Amino acid sequence: MTERKKRKTTPTSKGRSNPKRPDRASDEAPSTPRGHDSPLSSFIDSISGITTDLTSTALKIASRTRETAARAVARTPEQLRMMAAAGESLRDMREVAGMTVIEVSDALNLRDKSILEAVEDGREVLSFELILRLASLVARNDPLPFVLRYTRTYHPRLWQVLHDLKIDQLPIQFERERNFINIYRRHDTARKLSDAGFQRVLQFTQDAFDMAIHFVAEQERIGEPPTEQDEEPKPGARRVKRRS
Repeated sequence: MTERKKRKTTPTSKGRSNPKRPDRASDEAPSTPRGHDSPLSSFIDSISGITTDLTSTALKIASRTRETAARAVARTPEQLRMMAAAGESLRDMREVAGMTVIEVSDALNLRDKSILEAVEDGREVLSFELILRLASLVARNDPLPFVLRYTRTYHPRLWQVLHDLKIDQLPIQFERERNFINIYRRHDTARKLSDAGFQRVLQFTQDAFDMAIHFVAEQERIGEPPTEQDEEPKPGARRVKRRS
């Protein structure tokens, strides 16, 4: 009986000791790949850190270059004079609209509230994006002349491209026609005239306009026929005159 008990106890003791062996294998198994992957992971981490540093450095250099280029353009005396005039006109438009600098800055989603003040004082260049935002806010009825006007002041290179493509001619002609119509709109008496009286005013206006166009075109030499002094006579023409 004692031998049977001993035989029964021996497999149980072996069964209890068997589950310990896979535990050791499971503990030792992940240790080998960690030893192999650690140099690769550290190398990849170092490369990613270097690329991140290079990207951030490049972005900083690009932003600084853009700021210095804008400041360099603004240092010329002519550009400063144009920026001062544009800033005054922007201030007048804002005051006519009845808005403060803070209200306009909030409407344009500007984080720095001092940007608009610097633009109105002529100390800061207005970006093209802000020009488009201001056009949608201040000049909703006629945004294109507004955009072209301030693009010419703050971004002369872009304006030159638009000028070479003749894109600026359409809004300029439209603005001239509107200014001519505003002459009539400013006079309430013209609306009270009879048909015959209005025709007389229209005839006087047309004659005055034609005369002014004639004198100004003469000064600017537009549409003038070439004179005899400007044209060199041909040798054949000289011979004909001598024979006659």
